[in-house]
Amino acid sequence: MAQARVRAVDALRESFARVNGQDALGPDRYAAAASANLLYAMSKETQDNFDAGSGQESDGKMRAPHSSSALAVNVFEPWRARPGKLELAGVGSFETIVFEKKCPTGLSGTPPHLDLVAEAADDVVAVESKCLEYLTPKVPHFAPSYQTLADNYGTRSWFRHVEKKTASRSHLDIAQLVKHWLGLCQAYSDRRVTLLYAYWEPQNWRQVAECRRHRSEIQEFADRVAGDAVRFAAISYRELWAEWERHPGAPWVTGHVARLRQRYAVVI
Repeated sequence: MAQARVRAVDALRESFARVNGQDALGPDRYAAAASANLLYAMSKETQDNFDAGSGQESDGKMRAPHSSSALAVNVFEPWRARPGKLELAGVGSFETIVFEKKCPTGLSGTPPHLDLVAEAADDVVAVESKCLEYLTPKVPHFAPSYQTLADNYGTRSWFRHVEKKTASRSHLDIAQLVKHWLGLCQAYSDRRVTLLYAYWEPQNWRQVAECRRHRSEIQEFADRVAGDAVRFAAISYRELWAEWERHPGAPWVTGHVARLRQRYAVVI
């Protein structure tokens, strides 16, 4: 495990223990239950979303203090009952919020799951949430079946990543983003769509080479897919919370941001 990831895992575990007590971590250094890792009780609708997903997130993965799905629920669950107050990537007036949304590409296999999809009358913002995953670089990989989509998508800037063969590892999971894009193209051809990449960073990200490289790769990718019908946007959770703090929209938002910072604002 890369040293930056080791430090981040340790820092988030320590933060979890500070907030919840040292005995809140089990022998495996995970929360005893997924519910113990959440800042708010999960609504029945959210639980149903996860139960219908293919990742079994709430059964085990969500127990990790560094779980990206728990992070997404902690950030967005309070907005579920107030979708019209939420603003993401410059879009607002949402009518519904869904976690773990399946967006099939039309190919066989497990369909892409978006961590969050917020739908408005004319717009959709789909959120891909990352915690520590990007600290482990990976090589983009697409099954041969993706080439069968070339007739429909071959001229699109996103699809060029399917055809590009590379052995280099990247902190940005390009293959996952492209698969999400394909699913969104299939599911929401009648609306404006934004794929928002939301990611955790430590407070001292400027001193962490992996975080700097990750940001650079995000910008490079954004430049390459600019102008597509599916807009790509990216924001760190720190930046998102700062936006909510500047324009809270409701009295409870300031306290919500404070709870998120208490839990996730760490130095590695």
